[in-house]
Amino acid sequence: MRRRPGRRKWTTVSRARQIEKARREKFTRLGVSLALMCGITAASVASVAASTWHASIQVDGSTQPEIVIESTDSDSILRKASVPVSTDDLVSSTIEDGKVFITVRKAKHVTVAADEKTTPVTLHYGDTVAEALSQAGVTVGSNDILSAPKTMPVTDGMEITVTRRVTVKITADGTTKDYLVVKGTVADALSEAGITLGSEDITDKALTDQVTDGMQIRIGRVS
Repeated sequence: MRRRPGRRKWTTVSRARQIEKARREKFTRLGVSLALMCGITAASVASVAASTWHASIQVDGSTQPEIVIESTDSDSILRKASVPVSTDDLVSSTIEDGKVFITVRKAKHVTVAADEKTTPVTLHYGDTVAEALSQAGVTVGSNDILSAPKTMPVTDGMEITVTRRVTVKITADGTTKDYLVVKGTVADALSEAGITLGSEDITDKALTDQVTDGMQIRIGRVS
């Protein structure tokens, strides 16, 4: 009978150890669950980040604010970015490192006037006067006058004018000189050369004739 208190004490200690062990197992399971939840959350965030696309848009050399997109379709992206595009505009896109790069070159409607003819041409941002002339099929000679430098970028509604000039030989008052004049009539050439005709003077070419490069014009003074 004297050993019973010792047995009760041992039983109490054993139960305490079991309770402590169960508590530790509970905390261990809770820690594992939390770790799994964190892992799943991190994977979900990584998955969302991986599926998120961004777009960078450049319009006529100006970069627009970057936007988040759900599709890589250029038309959808431009609509979301409120960038209007016409049928004559040039749109190009590339995809690199999870980002869509879109370049928009707006159409520039230009007219080229030369040789009594006006030709409309369509170019785009960055194109030059030289490209407008080439598209219109117009060649500019070394003596011709061009309304804008060939290297100038075109603008929408721009008018490019080519004024032809030719060299003519005019004989008057016993001398012959070469004159560079705007292509027109004989009367225009004489006026540009500073030669005045008297009321009785005569020319070997009709005053209404069109001058050509290398033409010779002779004036006979009558007094």
